[in-house]
Amino acid sequence: GVEAIKLYKAGDMRGALDRFTRAHQLIDLPTSGIWRARCLAQLGRLIEASEQYLVVTRMTVGADVGDDNRVKHEKALADAHKERALIEPRIPKVKILLTGKLPPDVTVQLDGKDVPAALLGVFQPVNPGEHKLSVRGGGTSTAKTFRAAEGSKLDIPVELVARPAGRERPPVGPVAPDAGTSS
Repeated sequence: GVEAIKLYKAGDMRGALDRFTRAHQLIDLPTSGIWRARCLAQLGRLIEASEQYLVVTRMTVGADVGDDNRVKHEKALADAHKERALIEPRIPKVKILLTGKLPPDVTVQLDGKDVPAALLGVFQPVNPGEHKLSVRGGGTSTAKTFRAAEGSKLDIPVELVARPAGRERPPVGPVAPDAGTSS
């Protein structure tokens, strides 16, 4: 934990996050948990930071903690509530809107992860930054890249255009030689 604080103060959020995570895995305390959340927030991983703050808010301070440490842990619990409330409005939200005649086998991926059908057409949180959306189905696919700024709410319309009948791609593979030619 001491090494993690030094890394945090030096601006090395990745290194600090690694050390706070290790400390938190060894001793699950509000103090290490809130520092993990702060590192995640500094790295722009606002969703994970919010979740870590929530974990901390649900912790309790044990009876076996000394008075000095009790004050630190109780402060971490209170700070986690405040800091989570401040970070929530910063989390961008996107609404994926599929248009066009959609085939029954349509699949949607956001940043390489499947998006459940229940999340289509409703706002869902994303971290700030660039994202890749891909939609596949009916033998066709489309992809789009978008950027979500902190606190933004974006509609992301995607039209999946079906390939016209009779215009399927030819099979790829070895081509058989013509019967009338010699090799």
